[in-house]
Amino acid sequence: MAGLAKKIKNFGKTHREGLTAFGLLAVPIGWWLVIGAYPIVVGLALGFMDWKGINVQPTFAGFDNFIRFFTDTLWTSALWRTIYIGLLCFICSTVLGGLVALLLNSVRKGQGIFRAIWYFPSVTVAVATSQIFNILLKFDGGVINNIILSCGGEPVYWQYSTGWMIFWIVVYSTWLGLGGSTLMWLAALQSVDASVIEAAKLDGCNRFQTFWKISVPQMMPIISFMFINGFIAAMNVYETVMFISGGGPLGSTEVLAYKIMIAGFWDNDFGLAGGASLIVMIITVAFSAVVFRNQIRSFKSMEGMA
Repeated sequence: MAGLAKKIKNFGKTHREGLTAFGLLAVPIGWWLVIGAYPIVVGLALGFMDWKGINVQPTFAGFDNFIRFFTDTLWTSALWRTIYIGLLCFICSTVLGGLVALLLNSVRKGQGIFRAIWYFPSVTVAVATSQIFNILLKFDGGVINNIILSCGGEPVYWQYSTGWMIFWIVVYSTWLGLGGSTLMWLAALQSVDASVIEAAKLDGCNRFQTFWKISVPQMMPIISFMFINGFIAAMNVYETVMFISGGGPLGSTEVLAYKIMIAGFWDNDFGLAGGASLIVMIITVAFSAVVFRNQIRSFKSMEGMA
């Protein structure tokens, strides 16, 4: 017993920092396992179950839910719709965020105030701001239609047009995500080594060459992170569709997250909802793995050149 106690004491001395870190992280990790990991695992397991209705006993269905997903045009259409609507939102917010970041990066006074102003939409509640946005789009008395009427035009039923609904979803999503994108671009721009930029200018590089050949490679870690986050956000577009178009007109703007919600909470088809969620996760993980792999390859090639 004395020898065991001595070993435990020595172990505690040699691994003090690790034990302290474990003690500090044990509570949040345990909380995440109960609140986050357990529901995720159960939700993914539902993809292999046939469970329609709360009072019905679930049974093992194998890959039936995944076959249903890929053979149902409503679900496959929602998948492609999710990709292109989400990517449109990501591209617009990323490009505009980069332009705003370039402007803010050149500001010397009041940077904190300007950053706070641009980031403000990101901390607003989507339920409230989307309702204000819908007021702008009302047919009778809407702000935008009033402007059209004052210019001699005819009011537009925005909610009856798929093209216009996608346009306004992208506009609202871009406005909502602009602040986060701008801050990420600012962090990327400020991570560039200024001495390397000066050396490139002395060597005769113009602004475009300096940005593309010098700045972009140094910003690639943050850019890769933005791409992964943007793709995850694209695959989980939900709030803007729900609050702006409600999936209409006639389901033409329904995305995967919205259809999963309908399947799980309205139709009580928990198996199909779980299978669709698993498909979204697989696509997201695959994309992230490809981006990480390319990033590692670029790092290795740069090290080889050095």
